Amino acid sequence: MNKEKTLCKPNPFTCIKTGPKSDTYTYSERKGIDSVAFIIRTGEDEYLLTSERKPPMDARINEEISGIYYNSKDEAFIATAFGGSNDKIDVEDYVKMNNLEKFEYFKETVMNEAIEEAGYLIQKSDVYFVGAAFVSSQSNQMCYLYMVDGVDALVEERRPDSEMEAQAKNFYFSKNEIKAFSIDWKANFIVR
Repeated sequence: MNKEKTLCKPNPFTCIKTGPKSDTYTYSERKGIDSVAFIIRTGEDEYLLTSERKPPMDARINEEISGIYYNSKDEAFIATAFGGSNDKIDVEDYVKMNNLEKFEYFKETVMNEAIEEAGYLIQKSDVYFVGAAFVSSQSNQMCYLYMVDGVDALVEERRPDSEMEAQAKNFYFSKNEIKAFSIDWKANFIVR
């Protein structure tokens, strides 16, 4: 059996690999392998999402794609679920976790990201696992998806930890609005 090989020097976020069972199939692997996405329910039929910058879409500015908005600098922003990467744990420890351990582990990530990106101070009991989804056939990444009950949460200033997060703006949507115009599969998956 072939061994997995890294084909290019990893950048801080991703690397390209091949194998372990095929020398011809290549895929991307993000730092920490998996990720988390969530939306915050703030009322009976009201959900908070973020509109954040997606640089890979900048080059597609000539295309009319519903849900992608461009600012005066032709930078692309997309209404999307909040998200976070799994980059604060040793990957060797992470891959040893079973699914239940991962579901619980990612609740902590959701709690941290909720204050960073939305300003919501939530409890672990406010975070509900909805499902997990394979991100792409060209990646080994799974995304763990959660609904956050933010109706009674304490809300304060966001604490973004990057310039990209600081540029984002948050907006409220109904379930039907999310299903109708959001091009973000994660938000649609969570409210389905």
